[in-house]
Amino acid sequence: MPPLSNDLQVSQGRELLDEFIVAAARSRTDTL
Repeated sequence: MPPLSNDLQVSQGRELLDEFIVAAARSRTDTL
């Protein structure tokens, strides 16, 4: 697998992780 595509997948994974963290934080604040 080319390093470029590998880095692209990693960056996409980080974006999804950030979105998940933001969603979790919003749900927590809404619950409180």
